[in-house]
Parts: sequence; C-alpha cells; structure tokens
Amino acid sequence: MKVILVMVAFAIGGWYWFVGGRQISETDVHGFFQQELQWLDDGKAKEMCASLDEKYTQRMTQVSMAGRVEDEADKAKSCQATEKLFETVDKLKSQFGDGAGVEVSEKVDSIDISSDKKTAIVKVRSVFKMGTEQVLMVKITSETTETFVKRNGKLLRLSAEGKSLIE
Repeated sequence: MKVILVMVAFAIGGWYWFVGGRQISETDVHGFFQQELQWLDDGKAKEMCASLDEKYTQRMTQVSMAGRVEDEADKAKSCQATEKLFETVDKLKSQFGDGAGVEVSEKVDSIDISSDKKTAIVKVRSVFKMGTEQVLMVKITSETTETFVKRNGKLLRLSAEGKSLIE
C-alpha cells in the first residue's frame, strides 16, 4: 500500500513539474497584478525584480512635455530603475512625512492565454502617481502589452511593450 501511495505522489509531482507548474490561468494573471500592487505599496523592489524572467525585455515610448523618448531595458536595468524609484519615494516620505507616497492603479483589459497555456499576452492600463497630498509631482499613464510565462509554478513577466504619458 505504501508503495502505491509513493508512486501516486511521484506521479502527481511529475505532472506538476512538467505540466501543471508551467500552465498559466487567468487567475494566475489577476493574482500577479494584485501581488504587484502590494509590492508597490510596501516598497518591495527585490520581489518586483524577482517577478521578471531572466530574459525580460521592455520597450516603451515615453511622451512628455520634453518630447518623445524610446526606451529599452533588460531585467538588470528594470531592477535598477525600480530600486531607484523606491529610494526616491523613501526620500520624499522622509521630507514630507506620511502624506507623501505613491498611488498606483492597474486595469487588465484583456488576457490571451496560448493554447498550450505556456504564455499569456496581457493588455494593461495603469496610472502611477507620486507626490504629497498637496502636490502631485508626477503622473504616468501607461498602456502596455505584457507577456508572461510560468516557471516552476511561478508566474514571471517575460516582456513589456507600450507607451506612457508623463505629466
């Protein structure tokens, strides 16, 4: 009897390792964005960086009063920018108190999961605001198309492409 239970456990573990731990669902995607908002609220740059695949790439067009800028980044550059963002928020809070900080909202417009459930293409609109209660220092409105993969049971952002309006 014990041998049968061990074989069943190995079969379930094998299925999860080779199939289940790599399949993406809409629930995974929505959960990812909820977790990301929590990391932003908590200032957890390392966790945000860990959510990027090793092959992560980003291509963004940024539009502001200064003009239009095309920007590309890999995982290292994106992680560095996230760390710098949280350092800036910490400085802002130390200067202006708890009334200063970041407000982020994200809306998933669509989720397209591949037929083999190994990738998901997600269209997202987000608004990022940084400042105090009295002064809005920056507002960034973005529309992105993001690609996700799942490795070892963990959903990872593989790429992002889109445009941002910086006010």
